[in-house]
Amino acid sequence: MTESLYCSISIIWSYFLLNAPQRKLFLVASLVLVILLVFMRPNGWMLFLIQGLWILKQYVKLNKTFVLISVVVSVSFLLIVWFSPFSQKMIHQQSLIHWKYGTIIWGYWEWRYPLFEDSLVLTWNTLFEGFKIATIRVALEISGIRPYFSLAHNVVVGFYMLSVHLLAIISLFKKRLCPLEQLSAFLFLGQFAIVAATFADWEGRFAYQILPFTVVLASFQIERTGKNFMQLHFNGICTAKIF
Repeated sequence: MTESLYCSISIIWSYFLLNAPQRKLFLVASLVLVILLVFMRPNGWMLFLIQGLWILKQYVKLNKTFVLISVVVSVSFLLIVWFSPFSQKMIHQQSLIHWKYGTIIWGYWEWRYPLFEDSLVLTWNTLFEGFKIATIRVALEISGIRPYFSLAHNVVVGFYMLSVHLLAIISLFKKRLCPLEQLSAFLFLGQFAIVAATFADWEGRFAYQILPFTVVLASFQIERTGKNFMQLHFNGICTAKIF
């Protein structure tokens, strides 16, 4: 399985990318690794987009300007991917098939909610149903729970995955994130955007691929919660010594 290798290389890639401003050679190394990741897993192209936006972020100081440039770059990148020959053959056909038949979990056809019967015609009802399907996909991927797993497996895995992802989601609403949190947030949101647009996989590998970065977000949130708890209940007496 390439998931473990993909996960390990993405951690190394993030280290090079985060330290690229101090060492230019690290930027070259991160580019080499991200190209490798693109060819290793289908969702590796997301890292290529994130790398481009991250490099732009280092050179654009104004937030409004960065947002504008990010939108332009993102839309341009998606258009290039969408209209490429590979995309026409693979992504379009597969995505449309899964949307037409309402695939929730890949390979588990008992859970399907067909959106289109004869033709791919968008209506307000299909848009609402599509949003509901995308939400269910993300919820299942986040939880790690599957209907064909045992109860014990779902309880143990579900408790861990839901706890970690809930903390990670809460951390996204913090106003100021450190660079490591920012990069982890980009990866977190990008990965689950892909899940929403396609399907939840059979055993949860999409969530496992970025689990180290999800744990990073959760860990920062636990630290902040601990600091707030100590300051609230001990009036700041112990916080300086402990944290």
